[in-house]
Amino acid sequence: MAVGFVELLRDDLHLPKSVSMRRLRGKEAILASYPLLSSFAASCGQPDGAEDLTYFISKPGILRRTPVLLLITREDIPRNRPLQPADLLGTVLVYEYSIAGLHTGLFTSNDRSGHTSLIAPPELRFSIAFFASEWLIRHRAHLIMLTFAEGTSSIGTSNRLIDTGRSVRWAMRTRSVPDFLPLQETMDETLANIGQRTRSNMRYYRRRAEKELGCVFHPELEITPKDLVAFNRECMYAVPDRVVAWRLRNLRELGQPLLMGLRDQNGRMLSLIGGRRLGTSTEILWQMNRNDLPQYSLSLVLRSYLLEHEIARGAKRFYVEGGSSHPINRSFRQCNLTDLVVLRDSITASLACSLARHKVNRENDLGVMLLDQSTQWTATNEGSPALSRELRDSHDLREST
Repeated sequence: MAVGFVELLRDDLHLPKSVSMRRLRGKEAILASYPLLSSFAASCGQPDGAEDLTYFISKPGILRRTPVLLLITREDIPRNRPLQPADLLGTVLVYEYSIAGLHTGLFTSNDRSGHTSLIAPPELRFSIAFFASEWLIRHRAHLIMLTFAEGTSSIGTSNRLIDTGRSVRWAMRTRSVPDFLPLQETMDETLANIGQRTRSNMRYYRRRAEKELGCVFHPELEITPKDLVAFNRECMYAVPDRVVAWRLRNLRELGQPLLMGLRDQNGRMLSLIGGRRLGTSTEILWQMNRNDLPQYSLSLVLRSYLLEHEIARGAKRFYVEGGSSHPINRSFRQCNLTDLVVLRDSITASLACSLARHKVNRENDLGVMLLDQSTQWTATNEGSPALSRELRDSHDLREST
């Protein structure tokens, strides 16, 4: 018989026998909890985990999504008083998809970086992920896909889809991904730690754009929504107009936003970056580049200007939300992320897997994991820890909304 997951959680992670679950649903309710989340995230060593919530929970998608925040607390917390940071064991932010106004029971973290989806002390992150998943399954979820920053635990990971014996299967893995580029005191010192070819390209394409296009760098760009929509239609990988409008609108709601761009000598927009600052860290959230000038590598040119500007401001870390396909990734420090996929044996979950086969981009690591694991629907749990009935029976998970 497989080792029950509850035994691993109790022995290795020292969780209380009884815990409580509180659920917040919808943008307004979650935003109202920001002071609580921000303080708790800082205590867990995840200071960016609750920052700029407005941006992340309102991000457009193919289907309508409703944010759901699960707050796991000790069971002895009185229900008639507001939660304090010390009451929390962990939080999980997921999004439920809706079709024609109907809830589907399909939940994803919608966070490729793993920064905002799960907040907890490192030693509790695995257990919080499984408690939240178990609670969602018990409340009629069909599919859960969660990516979070790796914790510290003796719980092993598996690439197989494991049968729990109650029509629910799960798979978990840990992978190493580029996290951030360390920034030195000067641009030259920073470039010295980047691969020679990338370093040479950054210098070459910047000089070429300056000479042939007369490009001008705007560290505090001003642009109207109408002009941004028009520029998007001339860009590589153009997005729908509603997404462009959302980008600019929500950028203005960030705590420390940045909007930088390149124009040529005639004032024509060449490239544009939207991002944010958090202390001494700078992060690109999105970038737009003209489609008719690929020979100038405009994305790289603007990033060169951005790095130089941010280093001069005292920035120490450079992030790219969702990662980057550019070779500069090889110079980033690595971090470990954990992916968790939980599937109910249901028609809805099967339909979701079928749809994913046609819609999931191969760069979506969590989506690809779902596709890979859904083909192993008949795998057994022999020799592997699994979510079991013991988790339901041995831990009292109570909810208040």
